[in-house]
Amino acid sequence: MSAVLAVLSLSLHAQRARLLPRLLLLAAPLGGCAAAFSANGEANEGVRGLADALLLLLPGMALASAALGSATLRGERGEDSLRALLLAPIPRWKILLGLMLGAHATAAVMSLMACGSAALCMWGLRGFGDIAPGGMFITTHEIINQQAWRLAPLCVGVVPVAVLAGVLGATIVDDALVAFMIAVVVLLLPLLMLPETGAPFAPYPIADHALMVLRDLGEGRTEQEATVDCSAYVLRHAAVVGVWSLGLLALGIAAFAQPRRA
Repeated sequence: MSAVLAVLSLSLHAQRARLLPRLLLLAAPLGGCAAAFSANGEANEGVRGLADALLLLLPGMALASAALGSATLRGERGEDSLRALLLAPIPRWKILLGLMLGAHATAAVMSLMACGSAALCMWGLRGFGDIAPGGMFITTHEIINQQAWRLAPLCVGVVPVAVLAGVLGATIVDDALVAFMIAVVVLLLPLLMLPETGAPFAPYPIADHALMVLRDLGEGRTEQEATVDCSAYVLRHAAVVGVWSLGLLALGIAAFAQPRRA
C-alpha cells in the first residue's frame, strides 16, 4: 500500500505541473456556469434546468476524463519519473494503480467543480418549486427534490470509467492522441452496439437516462417515473460502473505488464 501511495503522490505532483489538468480545472467552473445559462426551462423549473445543464456537461466531463487518463502514462514517461519507478522493486500493477488514482482524483475535482458551479448558478437563476408547464404538476415537490438529490450525482459515475478507458488506451499505445481515440471508442461503443433496452448496462447511457428521468420529473410528466425505486436504480448504476471499472483496470494491468513497457 505504501508503494501505491508513493506513486499516487508522484502522480498528483506531476498532474499539478502539467498544462492539460490546469486547463481542464480552469475550464470546469466556466463550463458549469455556461451549461446552467444555456439550459432550457422556465424560471420556476429548477430541477428540469439542472438536468438540462448536467446533460450538456456530461459529454464534456467524459471526454475530459478520458483525456486525463490517456495522458497519464505518456507524461510520466516524458519526465523519466515512471522509468525510475520501474527500476525500483515495485510491482507494475501498483504503479498503474497509483497513476490511475492520481488521474481519478484530478478528474473527480474537475467534475465536482463543473457540476457544483452549474448547481450554484441554477439556484441563483431559478427557484426549485418545479411547476410543470401550464401551471400544473403531477408529482409532489418533495418527491421531485428527493429524486434530484439521488439521480443528479449519477452523471459523475461516467468519470471513473472514462479515466480508466484513457489509461487502457495509454497502456496499449504510446501516442496520447491515439490513446484518447481508443478511450472514446470504448465509451461510445455500447451506444452503437446495445439496443435501447440494453442501454442501462453501459455507464454512459445509464447516466444519460438518469438525467432524462430527472428532467421528466422536473416537468411533472409521469407519476410512474416519480415513484421509481431510487435505491435500486442507484445501486444498479453503481454496480454497472464497478463492473466496467474492474474490467478496464484488469485489461490495463494486463497490457501494462508486457515486457515492452520495461
